[in-house]
Amino acid sequence: MRKKIVKIFVIVSLVFTSCNGQTVGMKSSSLGIDSVGGVSKERNIKIINIPFDTTLFYLKTVSSDIDINNDGYKDIIAVNIEKKIGSKMPNGVKNYMLLLFQNNLNNVFEFKELSAYMLYYQNINIYKYKDGFIVKSNGSGQDNHNYYCYIRYDLKNKNWFLEKSQVYLKKYDDNLDKETESLITEVIYTDKSKNNFNQIKFEDIFSDILGKVSNPDVLIKIKSDSLFLLDKNYNKTDVVIERDDDIFLINENAEYLYVKCFINSTIIHGWIKTSETDY
Repeated sequence: MRKKIVKIFVIVSLVFTSCNGQTVGMKSSSLGIDSVGGVSKERNIKIINIPFDTTLFYLKTVSSDIDINNDGYKDIIAVNIEKKIGSKMPNGVKNYMLLLFQNNLNNVFEFKELSAYMLYYQNINIYKYKDGFIVKSNGSGQDNHNYYCYIRYDLKNKNWFLEKSQVYLKKYDDNLDKETESLITEVIYTDKSKNNFNQIKFEDIFSDILGKVSNPDVLIKIKSDSLFLLDKNYNKTDVVIERDDDIFLINENAEYLYVKCFINSTIIHGWIKTSETDY
């Protein structure tokens, strides 16, 4: 029986509750918008004012159950993913931006703001925080840190700003099969105008830590539709990974790659044969 691989972009069945209490089912976290202002094929919602050509990108939800502006309704936080690798980017547009869509009711979500340089690592988590949200970036490879950005909503100016950032040192205990973390730095930002959401640059905020670690995520893709993760003796486990799953390189030897992936919100380590990947 296949164990479901759960990525940071959790692919689950989502449900919104509208103002009259009726529920609207969501089939997938990939919005699948075909044109600016188009209606999703997979969802009974409409996304308006998308700030780029959706023939080049599609949207992928990273959160759909958080009220990001304290108005009592659940909004959408998404990233844009390049449809064709190597496409020429329009001015001011890049792959993997963090976008905020406000719930305007009647299943309409309107683009409000984006941060082009906030996401450095591809593995992120979104959590509710006061009248805003937290973006947790999970360091990978040789970077054993987790990075937190605390985003608040400014009701007066109708925008979002960075209130606080933190860096945690993380340790993974193979025996306990659990990751722990301890706070090492924290910065409080007092000037809202200098830390608007659209001005946040991850590399500037965390430059001191990033300068001490290696390059971020080395993403591995397998060539076949699916394969079994291997144990330390290179024997098959009961964990199946698929071509679309995000798998990250940790180490390597002459024939095999030591990788990590996420299963039911737990980090799973294992080996795969180099020849069966694009590495």
